[in-house]
Amino acid sequence: MKLLITVVILITVFFETNAQEVYIYDSKTGLPLDGVIIKNDKIGVQTDSAGKVRLDFFGEREILLIYHPSYASIRTDKRKISSHNCRLGLSEVPFPLEEIIVSVNRRPEKQTEITNKLVLIDQEFLNIYQSSTTANLLSNKGEVFIQKSQQGGGSPMIRGFSANRLLIVVDGIKMNNAIYRSGNLHNILSIDPSMIRETEILIGPGSVVYGSDAMGGVMNISTINPKLSTSDFRNKSQIFSAGFSSANMSHTLHGVSQWGNNTFGFLASATWSSFSDMAMGKNGPDENLRLNYVNPDFFNGRDSVVINDNFRKQVYSGYSQLNLMTKMRYRLEATFDLIFGAHYSATGNIPRYDRLIVSKNGRLRYGDWFYGPQNWMMINVMADCEPNKVLFNRMLLAAGFQNAEESRHDRNIDSPLLFHHYESVKAFTLNTDFTKSFTQSNSLAYGFEIIHNRVNSSGMSENLLNGN
Repeated sequence: MKLLITVVILITVFFETNAQEVYIYDSKTGLPLDGVIIKNDKIGVQTDSAGKVRLDFFGEREILLIYHPSYASIRTDKRKISSHNCRLGLSEVPFPLEEIIVSVNRRPEKQTEITNKLVLIDQEFLNIYQSSTTANLLSNKGEVFIQKSQQGGGSPMIRGFSANRLLIVVDGIKMNNAIYRSGNLHNILSIDPSMIRETEILIGPGSVVYGSDAMGGVMNISTINPKLSTSDFRNKSQIFSAGFSSANMSHTLHGVSQWGNNTFGFLASATWSSFSDMAMGKNGPDENLRLNYVNPDFFNGRDSVVINDNFRKQVYSGYSQLNLMTKMRYRLEATFDLIFGAHYSATGNIPRYDRLIVSKNGRLRYGDWFYGPQNWMMINVMADCEPNKVLFNRMLLAAGFQNAEESRHDRNIDSPLLFHHYESVKAFTLNTDFTKSFTQSNSLAYGFEIIHNRVNSSGMSENLLNGN
């Protein structure tokens, strides 16, 4: 009987020892590490999103390699791991790995192989600055100058080039269309900065690859993709955040929810921003002070001018904005990745502040000057395939449909005529890129792109007294 009990105890201890669970974490932050590989010469296992993994298949004295590309590797055995209460901390590698640029030349390349100057805005930079608009995000990097005529504005400029000479690419689709003019544009506001994953800025001409829109540079913006699970468990996450700024009494509400298993992922996000009138700093130029403003009530062909109580408060400079995005992702093994995305952005009226403070003969020149609601919708599909065919090893396909609407409205002071200018465009895009590798240092890249724009432009004047 005693012998039987002893055998049972030994068997239990043996299985408990061999079935131990290990928790691996970042030694600096204490956060769990996902995707850490533990292997011997024959087999390997990987930690889940909670940083845990079981070592059932390894022997007690067997040397194990614990590896993660961003952390220092460790060689140890199960006994030493057990002596640390089955907890193991990894130290981050003190030097960054070489960055891989996915889209500068429409194919994966090392950053050191790019001849133009390249600026990369990564997730760490995005988390630090938490910019209210994408225009402010680019400005914070310091490599792109942002021209702003009003609070609801932001026209990127690179080495003197702007507007239709700079190309904006969102998830592989050109945002530029036929109504992009040579004057400053603020269409980049339509991109939600809370959902940007990475931005690559190519300083200098990129017309050989992208066409004439890229004469001055390329701003390639990649939004967040649904995260797929690396284990048998499903990924679920919800993030909600709120922001406030006292300079313009702005409020921002943001929420994102995502779900994913091994092959399918889904993501949905919404961001609402409301910006009140901007309060100017005490040391700003006097020409931007708001000494007076026009009362919005127009009566009997005459505007009333009101003295501003606070000259530094830029009356009629606020606006609001809504951004929505949803994505679905399907991955078949490692050779096929399909992503469907839908983006929508809408603003309220955006006052043109620099025009509203212009004076003529000692009196304000304009009674009204504002941009109408700027609406932008994009539906796109991206496919990444590596079939290893005779003609190509890899194929990237991007197809998209965009519908953009914008307008301008202006009226001279004391004039009953309010002028309206409306523009809308429907843009269809199909882009394919193929890569054929012959040797490690020789490859051929080719492809084609088709873009079709349907433009509608109209103008009218409205008499505010009789409604005609």
